[in-house]
Amino acid sequence: MKQILYVDPSLSEIMNYIPEEGITTEITDRMYPFPTLILWVRETTSFNNLVWIIISPSSYQRFLSSSRIEEGFSDLKSSLDNSKISFIYQYSAREKQNWKENIQPQLQPLIAKWIFNFGFDLLEMENLNEISQYIIQASSVLVNSKTSDDLQMIQKQPERFHPHETWVKFLTAIPQMSLAKAQAIISKYPSLTSLLEAYEIAEASKRETLLMSLTAGSLPIGKALSIKIYTYLTSLDPFTIL
Repeated sequence: MKQILYVDPSLSEIMNYIPEEGITTEITDRMYPFPTLILWVRETTSFNNLVWIIISPSSYQRFLSSSRIEEGFSDLKSSLDNSKISFIYQYSAREKQNWKENIQPQLQPLIAKWIFNFGFDLLEMENLNEISQYIIQASSVLVNSKTSDDLQMIQKQPERFHPHETWVKFLTAIPQMSLAKAQAIISKYPSLTSLLEAYEIAEASKRETLLMSLTAGSLPIGKALSIKIYTYLTSLDPFTIL
């Protein structure tokens, strides 16, 4: 089974950590507007790709300022069938405090929107060596996969749903959120994207309470639930308690 790791030139150092046996590494000639690693695996009857978009202290400004980012994401999704695409936050222990306090708050609304719109995952790693070990492990999973169930991690499953119904279910998963309150939010923000864009536009100090004045019947959403919703939609910590 042939495996090739296509490497963005800005990430070429990772080639020093990938063993020569099993995975061929190549500098990619396809330039996306962000640092990208693509693991291409050829099987007898299908093609599978694992794709990682690296966001680091040296590259994060590119994601905040480039008008080509979303166009690049769409291009990436359309050009790579049967692919699973993930963001990797890559920062060292030395950079952790600055990342958490200054960089991550700028990225949070955008990342939440991109994860929802493009179906990306989010991982955190410390350096290219750790990323390379993760890639080698993922490669082993692909090589040893025998059934379609084993390949769930990379194969897209067809889904049929109405976007409005999905948005309602998404909101009602939040603790203390009733269907009436969810409908009140949806009447003003008919999609997740519209709400995330409203958070982006609002002053930072007013984002948490953006929804508190919306009413379900005669009752307002309230400050506590408004804060819960904002936290639910923007927190990157999977262990956040709502």
